[in-house]
Amino acid sequence: MMRQRITAMAAACAACAALAGCAEQRGGGDRVQEQPIAPMSEADAAQPGAGEPGGLSGPEAEPLHEARPAAWPFRPASIRIHPLTHALRQEGAVSVIEAHIEFLDRYGHTTKGVGLVRVELLAADALPGSARLGTWEIDLNDLDANSRHYDDVTRTYRLRLGLDGLANPPDTARLGATVVLPNQRLSATLVLDLR
Repeated sequence: MMRQRITAMAAACAACAALAGCAEQRGGGDRVQEQPIAPMSEADAAQPGAGEPGGLSGPEAEPLHEARPAAWPFRPASIRIHPLTHALRQEGAVSVIEAHIEFLDRYGHTTKGVGLVRVELLAADALPGSARLGTWEIDLNDLDANSRHYDDVTRTYRLRLGLDGLANPPDTARLGATVVLPNQRLSATLVLDLR
């Protein structure tokens, strides 16, 4: 009986030590200084398909060769722009949008994913095909970038979108996100207060 208790206590101590080691490794990522993602240039935004809300230009995202994500039962089935998304002000003007994009599996549970993310900012009353206020692309196929943008606390991909050069932003805007994953394309929108 005593031997079983000692064995159980040793196993519990080993598990605690392993968890503490994981926490130390994960905590190191907080020290990295995040820089806002710069908007795409006008030339990039003029690519075919870029004028459609949520449209992507360039080649489709290639699946990773190390694994078969399409066979993974918890692969993303939908996305949403999380309500934590907000505009940050600097010297009274909106300078950055902190977008939180959540990937959901077929059960509605939060999951991670790989793919190409395109985010667009349009005036809230804009008609399809009208001028965009900003466009950004983030490649989550790059596993380092994927890990850097993923926020463990909110379980979302946190993207700091720089609004350099946006003079007189509207009071409200529509933020759209499209993610091209292996074998699928997912989209979501959110009306954002920029006041």
